[in-house]
Amino acid sequence: MPNTVIQLKTALAYFEAGQPEAAAALCESVLRENPGDEAALELSEIISGPTGVRDEAAFSEALALTQAGNYGDAISILMDLRKTRPGDSQILCALGSAYFHLKLFNKAQLMIERALTLDPCSAEAYAVLGNCRINQGDVYGALEAFEKSHHISPFNSAVSSSYLFYMAFHPDYDGARLSNENRAWGKFYADGLDQIAHDATAPTRPRRLRIGYLSYEYATHVTSFYFGPLARRHDRERFEVFCYAGNERKDGTTERLSRFVDHWVDISSLDAEAVARRIKEDNIHILISTSSYLAKHRLPLAYRPAPVQVCYHNRVATTGLTAVDYLITEELVDPAGETDDLYSEKLVRLTHRCCYSAPAAGPDPGAPPVLDNGYITFGSFNNTAKIGPDVISAWAELLETVKNSRLLVKNIVRSEDDDDWNFLRRMLDEGGVDLRRVSFLPYVKTRNEHFAAYRHVDIMLDTYPFTGGTTCCDALWMGVPVVARVGKTFCRCQAGEYLTKVGLTELICSDWRAYHVAASNLSLNPERLSELRATLRPLMLEKMLNYDLHATEMMTAYDQMWAVFAGGRPTEAFNVNGTQVNQLPLANLKRPIKR
Repeated sequence: MPNTVIQLKTALAYFEAGQPEAAAALCESVLRENPGDEAALELSEIISGPTGVRDEAAFSEALALTQAGNYGDAISILMDLRKTRPGDSQILCALGSAYFHLKLFNKAQLMIERALTLDPCSAEAYAVLGNCRINQGDVYGALEAFEKSHHISPFNSAVSSSYLFYMAFHPDYDGARLSNENRAWGKFYADGLDQIAHDATAPTRPRRLRIGYLSYEYATHVTSFYFGPLARRHDRERFEVFCYAGNERKDGTTERLSRFVDHWVDISSLDAEAVARRIKEDNIHILISTSSYLAKHRLPLAYRPAPVQVCYHNRVATTGLTAVDYLITEELVDPAGETDDLYSEKLVRLTHRCCYSAPAAGPDPGAPPVLDNGYITFGSFNNTAKIGPDVISAWAELLETVKNSRLLVKNIVRSEDDDDWNFLRRMLDEGGVDLRRVSFLPYVKTRNEHFAAYRHVDIMLDTYPFTGGTTCCDALWMGVPVVARVGKTFCRCQAGEYLTKVGLTELICSDWRAYHVAASNLSLNPERLSELRATLRPLMLEKMLNYDLHATEMMTAYDQMWAVFAGGRPTEAFNVNGTQVNQLPLANLKRPIKR
């Protein structure tokens, strides 16, 4: 084949792949050798002419529509572009992103996988692929994609939040690895930042400490369910309360929370540095992040906009930021001396590290369904990406032991495509679970619908290594006992924390054999299931939901933090019990670490 023909075929391939500059350069090379080459002239005209310009304009329009949330219109344009540029990886990536935002994860994954065969070096494409897989329950495939994205471009903005959060779902990522990766991210992001300087303060406490709460989830969201009880209980004579709300979506929860504070600041249009500058302008004394499980939500703290900074509640591991001084926790999930070295922050242990907000109205627990059905219904309402092979093996064995039992799996992910269940169906089938005994419940839109689903379950089966947090509390509120395998670090033991408080320690298991025994024994005791249906909610109210005590302990902790800062003393871990502060002896924090 003549060299000219090869060059022009290559130029056409470049053009169809969305690389018009490379295509034009090859055409120019041919025309320099033979200015009258008709094929080169025709192709050059196509590349530089109205069609090429029109395609680029259409692609830009599609991206703008995606940015504006008009995903259907964007997809229509992109599908038209594919007819003329079938090998364009950018178009395929854009299609994958649009399908992803429409919650059509299987379709999105197909587009992204095709794009990666054409351009295997796209960090952003691997990040989207990982999120497609996680939303279909494939944590192993997701982490593989996230790690490829991270390898191509370390801690790039497309992957950091997902990578650092979902690694906690993977059995091979223990507490030490989570800590190390989050610290590495913190160093990567904070290195080179100009942190905000703060003037030395007078040792006298101001009449009102100015405290700021930062979150990008102050709408109907788990973060708000836990923040609400604290938000409404500050002593406003001693504290001036600011909320920095980064959520673009506002709803009734947003409006309700805004009434509980002195200053509600919408930061949804600001980048991290601008948020930090605004917080500094407000002269905040103590800044509290109420949700740090996503790395992108921690970014303003890296600038240290407040002299004292705290991580509270919705977290997975350490923030990894040296600019964050303290992390709120409790003994049941972070025993003194056993996990302290996993955090860059100093640990502040309260009686209750957070307070679950039960719904003001909603369904009653009702009777356990076994009484009407004649068989036990097990349930799992956790994120399906937490359901790994070990979990499925345990469930398969349990269903085999408990004759005629059923399994009800509910998806917390808002998927719009039944095919998105296919990965989990296949895993269950290959793991030995008879799919005829499994029912799949789709995402429901309201909290009351979610709680009503618990009325169809006798016993909840928790996941591991990432145990249930809110889903465990939801189950207990509806009188449904939870069987949980637990470990030594926060994500692996939070379900055990809640079960301990309501006195169900017999359902806390250290291995899968104990898990099997606990669930199968409970399934044989309908009287006990009926008793728990009637008593778990009152037990939660008594043992877990002392909102006044929690607020008192948080305010006591703030006073102690400010006293340490104002006195020029180094930050150290401490405990709070009511209004009493106990500084932990340093020796207690240097015991051998158990993981």
